[in-house]
Amino acid sequence: MKLLFYISSMRGGGAERVMSILCNELIKRNHEVTLATNLSFPIAYKLDDRVKLVNLSPDKKRNRLLRKYNYMRDIHKIAKKNNPDIIISFMWQLNALVLLSTLGLSIPVIVSEHTNFIGKKMSFCQKMSRLHINKLTNFTTVLTKSDVLFLKNKLTNVILMPNPLSFPIYKKNNMLQRKKIIIAIGSLDRYFHKGFDNLIKIWSELAYKYPEWELEIYGSGDTQRLDMLIGEYQLFESVKLKGFCQNLDEVMRQSSIFVLSSRYEGLPMVLIEAMSQGCACISFDCNTGPRDIIENRISGLLIEDQNMAEMKNGLEQLIVDSTLRESLSLRAVKGVTMFNVDNIVNKWEGLFQSLKRDNK
Repeated sequence: MKLLFYISSMRGGGAERVMSILCNELIKRNHEVTLATNLSFPIAYKLDDRVKLVNLSPDKKRNRLLRKYNYMRDIHKIAKKNNPDIIISFMWQLNALVLLSTLGLSIPVIVSEHTNFIGKKMSFCQKMSRLHINKLTNFTTVLTKSDVLFLKNKLTNVILMPNPLSFPIYKKNNMLQRKKIIIAIGSLDRYFHKGFDNLIKIWSELAYKYPEWELEIYGSGDTQRLDMLIGEYQLFESVKLKGFCQNLDEVMRQSSIFVLSSRYEGLPMVLIEAMSQGCACISFDCNTGPRDIIENRISGLLIEDQNMAEMKNGLEQLIVDSTLRESLSLRAVKGVTMFNVDNIVNKWEGLFQSLKRDNK
């Protein structure tokens, strides 16, 4: 099948990682895959050489409307030239442009939402436009059961499509050999979304009590705000901003604890990955995502959403109790098998086949 994917860039992040996995796996299954993205940015995740790359980058015009028009024109041209069997677009802002730009081409479009409809901070107008534009699609894929329930009376053809695991599941029980490191992962440009500011504040109350432990934050982006907080709390020795990392699976296998401090999420890929590598995981129970993944006190710790005191207590409990860490680690690995790559790609292929049948 001939497939055309759109994503604004491949610089690094959960949706971008999923895009690379999906393109690579579909190529292996003998689909013809084209990826339209902004090639002026580096591609953070390895793509199969057989994936055809097409540049989709906004021009430099100052006039915002003209810039948007030209961008939509390019989206249309790429779709018309490639004439795929199906178009798949990632991320809601680009999804809207792809849906509008491909009207009249008679090509089925699937939009894949990677942030939730409930927790993400959007204006009423943004939420309404997102819902109404999504009515133009053949299918909308969402990441969590909460999103399916929210949308079931608002949109037709809403499909639950979890993110696939990008790493093989690590089954070796090595918690006692792991370093005394707590890790958090996400774009630093979205530090507020990821709650890294709150995490540093929480860690400031624990760092001096447990000097043998370190907090490492992985992710690309501007470090200025987090550097200021690290300086404000005098955490130079115990908080490290590690930047982008290509080999997160190795980092996770060496670290004892993973913390998700986000204010909102879709389905946090990085939490699934950390569990698959045997980290003891702790997460705020933000609106969607973590509760679809963690069974509280079985495969990880779920903390009342944005309750800073409880997050501090939960982290401290994991630091001092190695038996709890080991128990959560073992059960976490078993709990994420549903996110196996083959299972998720099979589901995508089923979606493609249903569209192919409908369009005969």
